[in-house]
Amino acid sequence: DLRVGIAMHKNAVARRPAGPKSPRAMSVSELADAASSERGPRLKLLLTELSNRRGKEVLPGLANAAGSYDKDTQKLGRDLLYAHLSRQTATVVKDKLTDELAEVRRTAVRVVVNKMPRLTGELIDLLADEQREVRDAAHDALVKLSRVEDFGPAGDADKEQIASAQEKWRSWWNRKSRR
Repeated sequence: DLRVGIAMHKNAVARRPAGPKSPRAMSVSELADAASSERGPRLKLLLTELSNRRGKEVLPGLANAAGSYDKDTQKLGRDLLYAHLSRQTATVVKDKLTDELAEVRRTAVRVVVNKMPRLTGELIDLLADEQREVRDAAHDALVKLSRVEDFGPAGDADKEQIASAQEKWRSWWNRKSRR
């Protein structure tokens, strides 16, 4: 019995694939988990594969990479996050403007500016976002889309100044969308 048990165990070990699973063979959740702990060239493979998948774990996994301390990983994460969000519908992008992750909101702003200007009105609410990077991205996007106007707010604005700027931007958007 002992010999048979050992032989069965040896055969089971021999059938296991050597080394880590290839990214294509991994599920979305496995990719997201592996991307959070991996470093180096394999991380790039994992992130690239993750960006081509669908699922609720894709955006947090890419946002995690976009917020990395490593500049190369950060750039790749941001680029892949932007590419992934750019392939989504306007409804999904609009929803991501209120996502809990600041990096996802910031990327959604970039997508609106470059691909979905009809969602410009949604950017006005982000001028009061709790994250300064998101507020700045929304302000820059509105200035870019208006091509001429800049109603603020300044980077160090208080709540009243932000509310005033939002009102001016809403007025501008209402005039522009009526045309």
